Amino acid sequence: MLRRFAGAYQARRFAPRARGFVTLAYLSQQELAFDRRSQERLTGILSCRIAGISFEGRQATAAGLRVGQPILILREPSNPHDPDAVSISTLSGQPLGYIPRDGTSELQNTGLSFGTVSSFGQTKSGHWGAAVYCYPHLLGLGCDPLPTNMRPAATAELLQRCAVGSPESCAALDGAQQCCEVSGTPAQRLSTSGGLVAVPVWQWDTVQQQVRLLRLAAMAAPLASAKALLAKTMAAVELDEQGQVVTMPEPILCPEMRLVCDINNWTLPDLQQHLSWAARL
Repeated sequence: MLRRFAGAYQARRFAPRARGFVTLAYLSQQELAFDRRSQERLTGILSCRIAGISFEGRQATAAGLRVGQPILILREPSNPHDPDAVSISTLSGQPLGYIPRDGTSELQNTGLSFGTVSSFGQTKSGHWGAAVYCYPHLLGLGCDPLPTNMRPAATAELLQRCAVGSPESCAALDGAQQCCEVSGTPAQRLSTSGGLVAVPVWQWDTVQQQVRLLRLAAMAAPLASAKALLAKTMAAVELDEQGQVVTMPEPILCPEMRLVCDINNWTLPDLQQHLSWAARL
Protein backbone atom coordinates (compact mmCIF):
# COMPACT_ATOMS: atom_id res chain seq x y z
CA MET A 1 0.00 0.00 0.00
CA LEU A 2 1.30 3.47 -0.93
CA ARG A 3 0.18 6.59 0.91
CA ARG A 4 1.24 10.21 0.48
CA PHE A 5 2.52 11.94 3.60
CA ALA A 6 3.91 15.50 3.79
CA GLY A 7 5.53 15.46 0.36
CA ALA A 8 6.85 11.93 0.75
CA TYR A 9 5.50 8.52 -0.12
CA GLN A 10 4.90 6.18 2.78
CA ALA A 11 4.99 2.44 2.09
CA ARG A 12 3.10 0.13 4.41
CA ARG A 13 2.51 -3.61 4.65
CA PHE A 14 0.08 -5.68 6.64
CA ALA A 15 1.65 -7.35 9.68
CA PRO A 16 -0.66 -10.00 11.21
CA ARG A 17 1.24 -10.15 14.49
CA ALA A 18 1.02 -6.39 14.84
CA ARG A 19 -2.69 -6.59 13.97
CA GLY A 20 -2.45 -3.89 11.32
CA PHE A 21 -0.19 -2.05 8.93
CA VAL A 22 3.37 -1.11 9.79
CA THR A 23 5.42 1.63 8.14
CA LEU A 24 8.39 0.44 6.11
CA ALA A 25 10.08 3.57 4.74
CA TYR A 26 9.65 7.02 3.28
CA LEU A 27 10.71 7.97 -0.24
CA SER A 28 10.74 11.75 -0.68
CA GLN A 29 9.88 13.38 -3.99
CA GLN A 30 13.14 15.33 -3.65
CA GLU A 31 14.96 12.00 -3.72
CA LEU A 32 13.24 10.99 -6.94
CA ALA A 33 14.06 14.37 -8.49
CA PHE A 34 17.68 14.02 -7.34
CA ASP A 35 17.84 10.62 -9.04
CA ARG A 36 16.55 12.23 -12.24
CA ARG A 37 19.26 14.94 -12.14
CA SER A 38 21.89 12.27 -11.52
CA GLN A 39 20.68 10.22 -14.48
CA GLU A 40 20.74 13.29 -16.70
CA ARG A 41 24.44 13.66 -15.94
CA LEU A 42 25.11 9.99 -16.66
CA THR A 43 22.90 9.24 -19.65
CA GLY A 44 23.45 10.33 -23.22
CA ILE A 45 22.34 13.80 -24.27
CA LEU A 46 20.99 14.79 -27.68
CA SER A 47 21.91 18.34 -28.67
CA CYS A 48 20.97 19.87 -32.03
CA ARG A 49 19.80 22.92 -33.89
CA ILE A 50 16.08 23.06 -34.68
CA ALA A 51 15.42 22.14 -38.31
CA GLY A 52 12.72 23.93 -40.28
CA ILE A 53 12.48 26.87 -37.87
CA SER A 54 12.31 29.34 -40.78
CA PHE A 55 9.13 27.89 -42.29
CA GLU A 56 5.37 28.07 -41.71
CA GLY A 57 5.40 31.18 -39.54
CA ARG A 58 7.67 29.70 -36.85
CA GLN A 59 9.97 32.74 -36.81
CA ALA A 60 7.56 34.73 -34.64
CA THR A 61 7.60 31.99 -32.00
CA ALA A 62 11.39 31.59 -32.27
CA ALA A 63 11.89 35.31 -31.59
CA GLY A 64 10.23 34.92 -28.19
CA LEU A 65 12.36 32.02 -26.94
CA ARG A 66 14.67 32.22 -23.96
CA VAL A 67 17.65 30.16 -22.90
CA GLY A 68 16.54 27.45 -20.45
CA GLN A 69 12.95 27.42 -21.72
CA PRO A 70 11.35 23.94 -21.61
CA ILE A 71 10.17 22.51 -24.92
CA LEU A 72 7.91 19.64 -25.98
CA ILE A 73 9.29 16.86 -28.20
CA LEU A 74 6.79 14.60 -29.94
CA ARG A 75 7.05 11.79 -32.50
CA GLU A 76 5.01 12.16 -35.69
CA PRO A 77 4.65 8.63 -37.12
CA SER A 78 1.89 9.84 -39.45
CA ASN A 79 4.04 12.60 -40.98
CA PRO A 80 3.62 12.18 -44.78
CA HIS A 81 7.19 13.34 -45.48
CA ASP A 82 9.00 11.30 -42.84
CA PRO A 83 7.39 8.67 -40.56
CA ASP A 84 10.37 9.01 -38.20
CA ALA A 85 9.87 12.77 -37.81
CA VAL A 86 10.11 14.24 -34.29
CA SER A 87 8.59 17.69 -33.82
CA ILE A 88 9.63 20.44 -31.42
CA SER A 89 7.21 22.98 -29.96
CA THR A 90 6.77 25.16 -26.90
CA LEU A 91 4.99 23.65 -23.90
CA SER A 92 1.86 25.49 -25.00
CA GLY A 93 2.02 23.76 -28.40
CA GLN A 94 3.43 26.51 -30.65
CA PRO A 95 5.45 24.77 -33.41
CA LEU A 96 9.17 25.50 -33.65
CA GLY A 97 10.42 22.85 -36.09
CA TYR A 98 11.94 19.38 -35.99
CA ILE A 99 14.81 17.31 -34.68
CA PRO A 100 17.27 16.82 -37.60
CA ARG A 101 16.87 13.43 -39.28
CA ASP A 102 20.21 12.11 -38.06
CA GLY A 103 19.01 12.44 -34.46
CA THR A 104 15.50 11.04 -34.63
CA SER A 105 16.49 7.37 -34.26
CA GLU A 106 17.20 7.91 -30.55
CA LEU A 107 13.66 9.16 -29.92
CA GLN A 108 11.58 6.47 -31.62
CA ASN A 109 10.63 4.66 -28.41
CA THR A 110 9.83 7.58 -26.12
CA GLY A 111 6.39 8.80 -27.16
CA LEU A 112 6.31 12.22 -25.47
CA SER A 113 9.45 13.81 -24.04
CA PHE A 114 10.73 17.24 -23.07
CA GLY A 115 13.86 19.25 -23.69
CA THR A 116 15.39 22.67 -23.12
CA VAL A 117 16.44 25.62 -25.28
CA SER A 118 20.23 25.90 -25.04
CA SER A 119 20.75 28.94 -27.31
CA PHE A 120 18.98 31.14 -29.82
CA GLY A 121 19.76 34.19 -31.93
CA GLN A 122 19.53 35.90 -35.30
CA THR A 123 21.64 35.36 -38.39
CA LYS A 124 22.99 38.23 -40.50
CA SER A 125 19.97 37.82 -42.76
CA GLY A 126 17.67 38.41 -39.80
CA HIS A 127 16.36 34.86 -39.41
CA TRP A 128 16.01 33.42 -35.94
CA GLY A 129 17.58 30.08 -35.07
CA ALA A 130 17.75 28.01 -31.92
CA ALA A 131 19.47 24.96 -30.46
CA VAL A 132 17.96 22.53 -27.96
CA TYR A 133 18.98 19.52 -25.93
CA CYS A 134 17.13 16.58 -24.40
CA TYR A 135 17.74 13.21 -22.76
CA PRO A 136 16.46 10.60 -25.26
CA HIS A 137 16.97 7.68 -22.90
CA LEU A 138 14.81 9.16 -20.12
CA LEU A 139 11.04 9.48 -20.34
CA GLY A 140 9.33 12.75 -19.56
CA LEU A 141 6.53 12.95 -17.01
CA GLY A 142 3.54 14.53 -18.73
CA CYS A 143 0.08 14.10 -20.22
CA ASP A 144 -0.32 11.59 -23.03
CA PRO A 145 -0.44 13.40 -26.43
CA LEU A 146 -3.94 12.22 -27.34
CA PRO A 147 -7.12 14.04 -28.37
CA THR A 148 -9.35 14.50 -25.33
CA ASN A 149 -12.23 12.49 -26.79
CA MET A 150 -9.89 9.64 -27.76
CA ARG A 151 -8.15 9.02 -24.47
CA PRO A 152 -8.21 5.27 -23.88
CA ALA A 153 -10.15 3.86 -20.98
CA ALA A 154 -8.47 1.47 -18.56
CA THR A 155 -9.98 -1.65 -20.11
CA ALA A 156 -9.84 -4.98 -18.33
CA GLU A 157 -7.42 -6.28 -20.99
CA LEU A 158 -5.02 -3.35 -20.49
CA LEU A 159 -5.20 -3.62 -16.72
CA GLN A 160 -4.35 -7.30 -17.03
CA ARG A 161 -1.38 -6.55 -19.30
CA CYS A 162 -0.07 -3.89 -16.88
CA ALA A 163 -0.73 -5.93 -13.73
CA VAL A 164 2.21 -6.74 -11.49
CA GLY A 165 3.62 -10.13 -12.46
CA SER A 166 2.01 -10.30 -15.91
CA PRO A 167 4.30 -11.41 -18.76
CA GLU A 168 4.20 -8.02 -20.51
CA SER A 169 4.73 -6.13 -17.25
CA CYS A 170 7.73 -8.31 -16.35
CA ALA A 171 9.14 -7.86 -19.85
CA ALA A 172 8.83 -4.06 -19.55
CA LEU A 173 10.61 -4.01 -16.18
CA ASP A 174 13.34 -6.35 -17.40
CA GLY A 175 13.75 -4.28 -20.56
CA ALA A 176 14.40 -1.24 -18.39
CA GLN A 177 16.92 -3.27 -16.34
CA GLN A 178 14.63 -3.00 -13.31
CA CYS A 179 15.03 0.79 -13.16
CA CYS A 180 12.50 3.59 -13.48
CA GLU A 181 12.61 5.01 -17.03
CA VAL A 182 11.84 8.52 -15.74
CA SER A 183 14.13 8.92 -12.72
CA GLY A 184 16.53 6.01 -13.14
CA THR A 185 15.78 4.86 -9.59
CA PRO A 186 16.57 1.12 -9.26
CA ALA A 187 13.85 -1.28 -8.18
CA GLN A 188 15.76 -2.22 -5.01
CA ARG A 189 15.34 1.31 -3.63
CA LEU A 190 11.67 1.33 -4.60
CA SER A 191 10.74 -1.97 -2.99
CA THR A 192 9.26 -0.25 0.06
CA SER A 193 7.69 2.61 -1.91
CA GLY A 194 5.34 0.82 -4.25
CA GLY A 195 8.05 -0.63 -6.50
CA LEU A 196 8.12 -0.39 -10.27
CA VAL A 197 4.90 -0.53 -12.27
CA ALA A 198 4.22 -0.90 -15.99
CA VAL A 199 2.67 2.24 -17.47
CA PRO A 200 1.26 2.39 -21.03
CA VAL A 201 2.92 4.75 -23.52
CA TRP A 202 0.26 5.89 -26.00
CA GLN A 203 0.55 7.21 -29.53
CA TRP A 204 -2.01 9.03 -31.68
CA ASP A 205 -2.14 8.06 -35.36
CA THR A 206 -3.46 11.13 -37.20
CA VAL A 207 -3.90 9.22 -40.49
CA GLN A 208 -5.81 6.26 -39.08
CA GLN A 209 -7.45 8.46 -36.44
CA GLN A 210 -6.86 5.90 -33.75
CA VAL A 211 -4.95 5.38 -30.53
CA ARG A 212 -2.09 2.89 -30.50
CA LEU A 213 -0.27 1.42 -27.52
CA LEU A 214 3.41 2.09 -28.27
CA ARG A 215 4.73 -0.03 -25.38
CA LEU A 216 4.72 -0.46 -21.61
CA ALA A 217 7.26 1.59 -19.67
CA ALA A 218 8.76 0.90 -16.24
CA MET A 219 7.95 3.70 -13.81
CA ALA A 220 8.30 4.21 -10.07
CA ALA A 221 4.89 3.90 -8.40
CA PRO A 222 4.92 7.50 -7.04
CA LEU A 223 5.65 8.82 -10.53
CA ALA A 224 2.91 6.66 -12.05
CA SER A 225 0.48 8.08 -9.46
CA ALA A 226 1.60 11.62 -10.32
CA LYS A 227 1.08 10.94 -14.03
CA ALA A 228 -2.43 9.60 -13.41
CA LEU A 229 -3.37 12.64 -11.33
CA LEU A 230 -1.87 14.92 -13.97
CA ALA A 231 -4.32 13.45 -16.49
CA LYS A 232 -7.23 14.08 -14.10
CA THR A 233 -6.08 17.67 -13.56
CA MET A 234 -5.89 18.19 -17.31
CA ALA A 235 -9.44 16.89 -17.70
CA ALA A 236 -10.60 19.63 -15.30
CA VAL A 237 -9.26 22.42 -17.54
CA GLU A 238 -12.19 24.33 -19.05
CA LEU A 239 -11.93 25.74 -22.58
CA ASP A 240 -14.14 28.14 -24.52
CA GLU A 241 -15.38 27.56 -28.08
CA GLN A 242 -12.12 28.96 -29.50
CA GLY A 243 -10.05 26.54 -27.44
CA GLN A 244 -8.82 29.18 -25.02
CA VAL A 245 -8.42 28.30 -21.34
CA VAL A 246 -11.28 29.62 -19.21
CA THR A 247 -10.57 27.82 -15.94
CA MET A 248 -7.23 26.33 -14.94
CA PRO A 249 -7.07 24.14 -11.81
CA GLU A 250 -4.49 25.10 -9.20
CA PRO A 251 -2.09 22.12 -9.46
CA ILE A 252 0.67 23.49 -7.21
CA LEU A 253 -1.40 22.67 -4.10
CA CYS A 254 -0.98 18.98 -4.85
CA PRO A 255 2.27 17.18 -3.92
CA GLU A 256 2.02 15.00 -7.03
CA MET A 257 2.02 18.09 -9.25
CA ARG A 258 5.04 19.44 -7.39
CA LEU A 259 6.70 16.12 -8.17
CA VAL A 260 5.93 16.59 -11.89
CA CYS A 261 7.59 20.02 -11.77
CA ASP A 262 10.61 18.70 -9.87
CA ILE A 263 11.15 15.80 -12.29
CA ASN A 264 10.81 17.95 -15.43
CA ASN A 265 12.61 20.93 -13.87
CA TRP A 266 9.55 23.12 -14.52
CA THR A 267 8.02 26.16 -12.91
CA LEU A 268 4.29 26.40 -12.16
CA PRO A 269 3.64 28.43 -15.36
CA ASP A 270 5.44 25.70 -17.33
CA LEU A 271 3.12 23.09 -15.85
CA GLN A 272 0.05 25.19 -16.63
CA GLN A 273 1.18 25.61 -20.24
CA HIS A 274 1.56 21.86 -20.59
CA LEU A 275 -1.91 21.24 -19.11
CA SER A 276 -3.50 23.78 -21.46
CA TRP A 277 -1.75 22.16 -24.46
CA ALA A 278 -3.00 18.71 -23.51
CA ALA A 279 -6.53 19.99 -22.91
CA ARG A 280 -6.68 21.54 -26.40
CA LEU A 281 -5.72 18.35 -28.26
